[in-house]
Amino acid sequence: MEYPDPKRKSNFVGKILMAATLTALCIIMLKQSPNFNTRSRFSEHEEGLIHVLVTGGAGYIGSHAALRLLKESYRVTIVDNLSRGNMGAVKVLQKLFPEPGQLQFVYADLGDLKAVNKIFSENAFDAVMHFAAVAYVGESTLDPLKYYHNITSNTLVILESMAAHDVKTLIYSSTCATYGEPEKMPITEETPQASCKLGFMLNHFAIFLFQSIHMEKLRRWQRISSWITQRTQTRQ
Repeated sequence: MEYPDPKRKSNFVGKILMAATLTALCIIMLKQSPNFNTRSRFSEHEEGLIHVLVTGGAGYIGSHAALRLLKESYRVTIVDNLSRGNMGAVKVLQKLFPEPGQLQFVYADLGDLKAVNKIFSENAFDAVMHFAAVAYVGESTLDPLKYYHNITSNTLVILESMAAHDVKTLIYSSTCATYGEPEKMPITEETPQASCKLGFMLNHFAIFLFQSIHMEKLRRWQRISSWITQRTQTRQ
């Protein structure tokens, strides 16, 4: 019959106590470190530094706007779902501006209200440049609801989050189609707008769209009501 060696048992307990002591010391040292548990630079306002949220910043126009902002020493947060944007453009910006607290990228869809609110809660924005949109004329005629949702509904999500977090500055990227076919290029602030027929048509299309949806719902309700009435009369 073998008996346990008390020396081995005491050595095992000693090793456990030593490991626990070392772990506790490491935790204490980490907590005393200035970099431990510090808030992100993006989450705090800094005097003399403007933090701009660039939606659609992985796209062509958005990435160039972000580049200009970074060159002018702005703090930039890019939000993009990469459905049309290019992560390669973001990586180029990250290589050009690697300093901490200067540029960050957040993958998110602006149609996700919780995700957008989380972004605003975790960051101290001073302004928003809104470039996130879809912009293919042919596709818009085939799938108008997708475009209306992406451009209108998602913009409302941004506006609601801005209001909730007291962000009062918005630069909204509109369509260049309002310039028609300009006589001179490039387009500048002084370039005259084309006829307002486009806006008139879009407004009337939106009204027609909502009326069509409403009428379809009304027709469905009428069919249901008629069926209920017939069933009730049959039972009587």
